[in-house]
Amino acid sequence: MSSAVSDFRNQIKRYKYSYNLKMFSLLIKKHIKRKVGSVMTKKVITVDWETSLSEAADIMRELSISSLIITKNKTPAGILTEQDFVRKIGPKTNIIKDIFTDNIVSIAPNKTIFEASQVMLNNHFRKLVVMKKDNMVGIITQTDLVRALSAFGTTTMIESIDVPLVEDVMTDEIVSIPKTTTLDQARKIMAAHKFGCLVVKDELPGIITERDIVSEYSKDPRRLTSFTVENCMTCPVSTIDPKENVFRANIIMLRKGFRRLPVSNTAKLMGLVTETDLMRGMYQFIVDAQAKVKMKKFISIDVEKVK
Repeated sequence: MSSAVSDFRNQIKRYKYSYNLKMFSLLIKKHIKRKVGSVMTKKVITVDWETSLSEAADIMRELSISSLIITKNKTPAGILTEQDFVRKIGPKTNIIKDIFTDNIVSIAPNKTIFEASQVMLNNHFRKLVVMKKDNMVGIITQTDLVRALSAFGTTTMIESIDVPLVEDVMTDEIVSIPKTTTLDQARKIMAAHKFGCLVVKDELPGIITERDIVSEYSKDPRRLTSFTVENCMTCPVSTIDPKENVFRANIIMLRKGFRRLPVSNTAKLMGLVTETDLMRGMYQFIVDAQAKVKMKKFISIDVEKVK
């Protein structure tokens, strides 16, 4: 192969990269200008702060939701999450006001989903209350934001641009426990490490999550000390390839209804990727792609050089 032909092919490759990056950036730029009000959940479940934790957990389990808006005198006063249950319940916690988070971070419905993502990532939150003036009109979650980007995991354009991979955004620290660990012991380990799940060691590895803890607590708080993780863990557990790009990984996670997946190649478990990791990777890629498009001009192809 002549040097001229090789140079021409490299020019074509650079041109395709530049073109696809620009087209992807334009496509996604329009999409992320969607308003919070268009993707938020309008029906918000509220519970009074004097409600028992067992009743609150039961509501969350029955509705398959990860949080409740807490009211005091019918006015929003905070939020109760699965994370609150895992990190704060104890012998003297009986009602919601004992453990709920009284710091409500809100966003207006006319803000963009990109702005919402920045507020969540900067404050380490997975959900925001949507307020219009002084009225609560909905709630927007991290899942709402990653679902808004799901369409981009199917475009062929991402094959030729530098999209982050799962291995680039995953957490490589894994905390594993034996299947004989009680749920309360598992809860305390989650709280200590600030993890939303733990890997359960067995012939077939499993996983125990915050939701599992809340679900068992809702049935009977005593289960946390009398049940082991073997009673409610997910096993066998789905895994994801470290070489999968973050947009495709997002689709996989949404379809399975998971917020986290172990990362594994054929040889070993390598880490854990969460919905938060994917959101950070996707939205950071959007910022970087738009910056590159502003800085770069299209590459011209000199066909005469290969004649």
